[in-house]
Amino acid sequence: MASGHFRLLLEQNRISEIEVRSAGVMTISGLLASSEAVQVMDGEQVDLRRHRSTKMTEDLIRKSDLILAMTPYHRQMALRMSPEARNKTHLFKEFTRSDLNNVQITDPMGCTLEVFKKCFREIKSACVKLIRHEYVSGSTVVETARRTKKKQESRSVKTDQLKKQARKNKAIKAVNTESSVKSGKAKPSKSSKVEKKTAARKKGAAVGVKKTISQKKTITKSVRKATAKKAVKKVAAKKAVKKVAAKKGVKKVARKKEAVKSGRASKTELTRGKKR
Repeated sequence: MASGHFRLLLEQNRISEIEVRSAGVMTISGLLASSEAVQVMDGEQVDLRRHRSTKMTEDLIRKSDLILAMTPYHRQMALRMSPEARNKTHLFKEFTRSDLNNVQITDPMGCTLEVFKKCFREIKSACVKLIRHEYVSGSTVVETARRTKKKQESRSVKTDQLKKQARKNKAIKAVNTESSVKSGKAKPSKSSKVEKKTAARKKGAAVGVKKTISQKKTITKSVRKATAKKAVKKVAAKKAVKKVAAKKGVKKVARKKEAVKSGRASKTELTRGKKR
């Protein structure tokens, strides 16, 4: 129950540099948590169903930086098991100073649910004190991690500020350059010249396109006029041909009339000529 609740507090306080383990001195490894403990911790949003018991070993004592015992008997067993436990093994309540009048947390194993609840209240009070303890909040590992995080945050903030300032400076410079160019105090930059040339080229291309379109229109108009003139000439030529033909016919008739008058031809021949 103590390891489960303290892990929750570490998570809530965003402390990931501390590892928590639980171990027993009179148990075997691999046992499930008691149903009463599971029931009590469900109310604290901590799931103990995956918990498995671990037996205290000399290797575990050597790897640990701090050992917090529930009872004086547990502390004595750790001290007997390894001499390395001497300077880092303490009673949980005594180390956190949560209750100096009663420094022992009695083992509730085999007792009722109410006893488990009472036991957890003592554990919870000690865990709250432990998360605020100098050993946890001011530990070298945690402090180093916090400093590194602050440095990274400050660097990112500075980077963002520098980027914003660079953008502002660029915008101000562009405005000043434009105003100075307009007033004639400064020559336009290469980039502005290039931009102007590009714009001029584009404009010239657009004008060229317009010119070609107008030229095409002019050509089509001239072609139409020429075609119309040719048609007029053809009509005129046809009319002229008709006039000539008519004149020739009139002349023939006149000649025949003269021939009739002079007696060289008869009237019947004249009428035949008309019919023909």
